[in-house]
Amino acid sequence: MRTPPLRFNLPKNSCPRHQFHCSRPQHHPRQRHPLSQAHGATRTRNNIRQRAPNSGIMPRYMILVLANAATEAGSTAVELLEMGKFNDSLREAGLLQAAEGLTPTTEGYRVSFGLSEAEVEKGPFDLEKQGTISGFWFVKADNIDVVLEFAKKVPFKEGQVEVRRVAGASDFGEELLAEMRKGRKKLMGEE
Repeated sequence: MRTPPLRFNLPKNSCPRHQFHCSRPQHHPRQRHPLSQAHGATRTRNNIRQRAPNSGIMPRYMILVLANAATEAGSTAVELLEMGKFNDSLREAGLLQAAEGLTPTTEGYRVSFGLSEAEVEKGPFDLEKQGTISGFWFVKADNIDVVLEFAKKVPFKEGQVEVRRVAGASDFGEELLAEMRKGRKKLMGEE
């Protein structure tokens, strides 16, 4: 006679396999990812993100910091505190996805194509001629006006930021979109 398995009263979100909180998606095949719940996304057994049918995708934007002499010199403690407050305001508004500053161009490399082989150039770069990026914010917002309002509040005394929408699959036409859906189905084992 087979003994029935032991049942434990586990706290919510506990893994029956490990008897404690577990973040392993393979043990929870259709768990919702906490950051994606508002947009109808789920995680599947092999941790591939999946959107609910007909769910709207909020546009994504990059706020790019264009390098200048001030950004090359680095930030002071006061400037970093101001930047932290600005980042907090983006986070509180629910827009911020990521934000990073880059090291000066003296530590950078540029790879050029179009020659017989790719050519690597070591920095520093001419900031006037070569549109160099020194940092970015990656945000999600309903429309460009919201992003532009925040971009106007970036705590810089001088310089420029450039705001651009991140291209999505729909920007490349229905034919490519259909191919991408087909590839996704194949990856998910639905085809």
